[in-house]
Amino acid sequence: MFAKKANWSSTIYGKAVSANMEYTGRAELNYQSSAVAFQLGFTNKQFGHLVGGDSTGVQDPSGYNEKAFDAKLKWKLNKNTLLTIAHQQLIQHDVPLYHRVTLENFNFYFFEPQQRKLSYLRLEKNVGGGILNKLSITWSSQQNKETRKYLKNGSLYEFKESDKVETVGLTLDLFSTFSKIFSANTGVEYYHDRVNSSKSQITLSDRSMVMQRGLYPDDATSGNFSVYSLHHVSFNKFQIEAGIRFNQVSLNMVDTTSAYKLGSITIKPSSFVSNFSILYKINSLQSIYGSFSSGFRAPNIDDMGTLGLVDFRYEIPAYDLKPEKSFNAEIGYKLIGKKTKLSVALFNLQLNDLITRVQIPALQVGGYNVYTKANNQQSYVRGFEFEYQLNLNQHFTAETNATYAFGQNSTRNEPLRRVPPFNGRTAFNYKNGHWKFCIENMYAASQRRLAQGDKDDNRIPIGGTPGWYLLNLYAGYTIQSVHIQTGMMNLLNTDYRMHGSGINGAGRNIFCALKFTL
Repeated sequence: MFAKKANWSSTIYGKAVSANMEYTGRAELNYQSSAVAFQLGFTNKQFGHLVGGDSTGVQDPSGYNEKAFDAKLKWKLNKNTLLTIAHQQLIQHDVPLYHRVTLENFNFYFFEPQQRKLSYLRLEKNVGGGILNKLSITWSSQQNKETRKYLKNGSLYEFKESDKVETVGLTLDLFSTFSKIFSANTGVEYYHDRVNSSKSQITLSDRSMVMQRGLYPDDATSGNFSVYSLHHVSFNKFQIEAGIRFNQVSLNMVDTTSAYKLGSITIKPSSFVSNFSILYKINSLQSIYGSFSSGFRAPNIDDMGTLGLVDFRYEIPAYDLKPEKSFNAEIGYKLIGKKTKLSVALFNLQLNDLITRVQIPALQVGGYNVYTKANNQQSYVRGFEFEYQLNLNQHFTAETNATYAFGQNSTRNEPLRRVPPFNGRTAFNYKNGHWKFCIENMYAASQRRLAQGDKDDNRIPIGGTPGWYLLNLYAGYTIQSVHIQTGMMNLLNTDYRMHGSGINGAGRNIFCALKFTL
């Protein structure tokens, strides 16, 4: 981060993927000294239409352009005080929604633009010791904007929808050291969201425009306040983490423009949540642990105020929602040796008062079934995670991981919606001097356990998402300030789709990337 002697450096990165599926370029400028460090970066990406495997071919439309800028400054005001200033922004142009055009008879449906901006200012100060050891204050400002433009075949009207969310946050965190074995983090957080939403109907014949109610009630606001205290205890072979958090949400919406008039709605749900974990070191290499945590998610503006076309359905507002609550338990084992690393975890997540979409019988809008949201279900997710790494020698490394989740809607006695299938990755790595090679296998089992909502989703094939197996090859060469990487992805040209996605993954392709540091 900092350097005793001031110096400048720069990095240029480029990547190209066959069939014009991607061209990426990035430039960075860095400066380091004993008191100041900063980085400036600019990224430009051009994505062509995604070419699927086997018989899928070109998936048109799916290409778009993206630009991003980032800057970060770290400044030591004195030996105990550090100031960080950062800014990130990203914009995407003409991003098409492929499944809308191919499956739902749209002439076009794209996002123009999608953009995100984030700025934050953080002050960290080492105070000394005892109850107040370190102080951190962070102010942040974030803006997300999305504009959707679409026209359905045979329609007399084109539509333009725009949503903008502005978020301001302030966090105060205090780090305390009470003894050699006991420390704590205590803090306060507040975030405020404001949503502006609009929709215009444009007549194709004369381009006249009529303003309508947006996807969300315009000028809706949400405030999120929390106070927390996390405690860390370490003694003998035990490490204990325990914390408690109070969270209150204030949501305000006024909707008098739509056919489903909510009027003025204000809710202020609050809750205490907690976490507790204990780790026991069996020896210097092995440990076991157990953890328990509770969670709370208040209804947000999207839950309560949505009116319009969302995914494969038409959604209308819900005004009587209450918070979701969750309870998660996990046990695990870890081994960290010189040649071997292993971790295994079992988890159980219980979801109560789950906010889900409910279809309104015999009601359609524009050919789409109509849904609203309700706290009407209890569900659980159980499963395991597994990771293993073996260093065969100084050149060869093998690694594998796998995840499985079983989700069940207890209320409806059916599978929980959008649960991913069993999936994992296995790779063999070789490194010798300037060279690196990797053979990678990524896979997913079929997902045949479908909720009714999955069966209604046109992005999920009838009967479920088939399983798939990908074989990827990578090679890299580094010499001084130049790093070259190339690879062949999906070597077998497998036709596959991530469960719930509206587009198939890329077929066989070759990429080449070059990174040059000055």
